[in-house]
Amino acid sequence: MGEKITLHLTDWQYNAGLVGLVNILGRDNFLIKDQSITFSSELLVDFQNKYFNFFIDTYKKTLSWYKIISYQERIDYFEETNFETFNEKDLDTLNTYIKDTVKYYLKSASYKAAYPLIDATVNPQIWEKELKTVGSLKKRETFEEKRSEIILEVQAVFSQLKKIIAYCNSDLGRKYLAGKNVIYTVIRNGWDGVSFLFRQTKIPDMYLDYQSYFLSELTEYTAEKEKYKHHCSNCNQPMKNYKNDLNFLNQTGFDANRKTSHVWNFNNDIAVCPMCKLVYSCLPAGFTYAYQEGMFINANTEAKMLLDTNQLLQRNVLNPVGESTLNETSPYVALLQGIQEQQNKSTKYELAEIQVVRYEKETYRFSLLSKTTLRILNDSKKQLDFLIKTSFREVNTSFSLYKLVMQRLFNNENLFTLIHKTLVYKLSNVSDLYYQSFHIDQMLVINTHFLRGIGRMENISTKQVSYARYFGEQFKELYKKRSNERKINGISYRLLNALKTNNHDLFMDVLLNCCSYLAIEVPAVFLKSFEGDEEFKTLGYSFVSGMIGSTSATTEKNEENVGE
Repeated sequence: MGEKITLHLTDWQYNAGLVGLVNILGRDNFLIKDQSITFSSELLVDFQNKYFNFFIDTYKKTLSWYKIISYQERIDYFEETNFETFNEKDLDTLNTYIKDTVKYYLKSASYKAAYPLIDATVNPQIWEKELKTVGSLKKRETFEEKRSEIILEVQAVFSQLKKIIAYCNSDLGRKYLAGKNVIYTVIRNGWDGVSFLFRQTKIPDMYLDYQSYFLSELTEYTAEKEKYKHHCSNCNQPMKNYKNDLNFLNQTGFDANRKTSHVWNFNNDIAVCPMCKLVYSCLPAGFTYAYQEGMFINANTEAKMLLDTNQLLQRNVLNPVGESTLNETSPYVALLQGIQEQQNKSTKYELAEIQVVRYEKETYRFSLLSKTTLRILNDSKKQLDFLIKTSFREVNTSFSLYKLVMQRLFNNENLFTLIHKTLVYKLSNVSDLYYQSFHIDQMLVINTHFLRGIGRMENISTKQVSYARYFGEQFKELYKKRSNERKINGISYRLLNALKTNNHDLFMDVLLNCCSYLAIEVPAVFLKSFEGDEEFKTLGYSFVSGMIGSTSATTEKNEENVGE
């Protein structure tokens, strides 16, 4: 029996490392109690392999290594069916795979560095140079005319590909190629500059490099730690010296030798014991990463809740039910699902504020989800679900409405600027808009929940907001009947300008003039707009959304046909 090691929750980075450590070694091997976890030191034997295997298994389908080996299924299918269904589209897919996947990755620097570790007698760079695309057609030639010749070429290239795939999918191929992948796509998000991520490392095998830097001290430390006089700044356990600083942690660590002004009286006392250093190295395993962004929920009321929430987040993001691929909204959707599931399980969760840590653009962003924010998210779940597949594009960047809304709610910001932008884009017929006015209405409802949740705009109901939209639809229809629909755009721009500048008078002047022209009354609900800027903008944007959007008869259809 090995020595029992007990670790306690502390700061968010260490807590993420604890979650990562449990993920790597398996939850069944831990005793979880209150704010601590306990495990046997025997589990740390061969830890470097367990470390990499966790990342490879967890992020397998996102790795370039998997993109190479997964084509084996297509090869097997075509060979088993004697290429009966192989068509021009399959040829294009094959050539794209050869050019943009196999050849591209085989000559990348990280793959080249792994080749000597797999088999020093084989050089895949030669295979890459020999591999060519097949089935090129000249002008006026068709696929069907040359099909028999093309199939022979495809069979020949399949032989080359099977050799490459077998090499990559071998035990050592998986170990080192997939291992290189997770270093640069996942592990590097959490820490950098030491061990296998040190630019001038002298140990080519990253498994041995990790073992040397993070594990080699542990045996001596465990046996002799009672002799040491210094204390770890994190867990307060004895430690030999101040050699192990937190310089390797991204965004928060610093070089204590070069930046002495960061510590009290220019004397560094921030250092950790070898066990804490190992835990911090597990930080990337505690975060959930998708689309170059990461998320961690620091629900630190107790260790069980911390583990439950983050393991559920990771499971929902990386193994979503009914979804075959990740998308940039996945962490946010999974976060909301995880919070709601934990709220249903535990009354403690309802009473606690939750810290959400997001890793975006190589920077950590923090949000403290209060009870009010959690209630707003819960009340708005139906509306948020409608936004999951909506987006718009600016220049070459696509933005998810769901993600933008969630980020604003996390930061306790209202949605008026986002609502204004989406209405202007819709009115201007900007290309690449994958949302309808129906989805803008959902944002208005969410924003109403938010404002009422923080004690603002308590005198307006969502029904009144919906009525303002309905009046906008009727308003548009009346202009249609008078053959003046072209005036709608001009009126809408004037109203949006009034809303953006909080000009109540201008908005009401435009609205009164238009209603006078149409010989109709201004609904009494617009009197609410004089009660405050939030009321004014909410009713005004809802009215404009009805004006420029689809009529109520087509709303349900637009809900299902996003972006059409």
